[in-house]
Amino acid sequence: MESSRLRAGTLLLVPLVIYVAFTVAAVCVSQVITLPAYEAAHVLLKPNDYGLVNYNMTTPRGQSARNAKFLSESRAARSYATKCYGRNSTEAGCSIFQVRGLPYTVKDGAPCPFGGDGICRTGDHGAYQMETCLLDSYVHLGINAPAQDRVTFRHSVTCAPLQLEQYINVTKDNSTTNSSLIQFFVGPFISNESFKYSTHNELGSLSYQIR
Repeated sequence: MESSRLRAGTLLLVPLVIYVAFTVAAVCVSQVITLPAYEAAHVLLKPNDYGLVNYNMTTPRGQSARNAKFLSESRAARSYATKCYGRNSTEAGCSIFQVRGLPYTVKDGAPCPFGGDGICRTGDHGAYQMETCLLDSYVHLGINAPAQDRVTFRHSVTCAPLQLEQYINVTKDNSTTNSSLIQFFVGPFISNESFKYSTHNELGSLSYQIR
C-alpha cells in the first residue's frame, strides 16, 4: 500500500514541477518583453565586430546585394516612420533608438536655396524648410561617450522643386541597354554633376536616393 502511494506521489510530482517551471519562466519572459528594446539587450562590441559593408560593384551579384540592402533599409525606415512618428505607440520597435523622433520645426515660404533667379518653381520665397533644435550626440542619438567628448549640432534641410530644363544633360547609358543617363548640373558634388540618374533604375528594385 505504501509503495503504491509513493509511486502515485512520484507521478504527480513530475507534472507539478513542470507546471511551476513554466509559470516562473512565463513571469520572467513577460518582464523582459516589457522593457524597452534598448534596455532588454546590452551588447559590448569589439573593434573588429562592426564597420562599413563593402560590395564588389564590378559583379552583378555585388550590385544586387547592395540594392537589396538599400531597399530593405528604406522599407524599414518607412515602417518605423509610419508606426512611431507622431504617435504614442507602445510597440517594441519604437524603442530601438534613444528618442523616438528628433525634434524639429518647419517653415513654409523659406528663401529658395539656389538663389533668386527663378530656378525654384515655387518662387524665390516658396521653399519648405525643416530645422532641428540643437541636438546632443548622447541625449538624442544615444552615442555613449564621456561628457567632454559629446557634441551638439543642428541640421537644416530646405526643399523646393526646380526648373531644371537648362541644367540637365541626357545621354545614352552605355552600361545598360535601352536606358538614358540624366545628369543634373546645379553645383558640383564629388564630380562635375550634382546628381545623375539612369532610367534603368525604374526596371530594378532600387530604393529612393537623396543627396
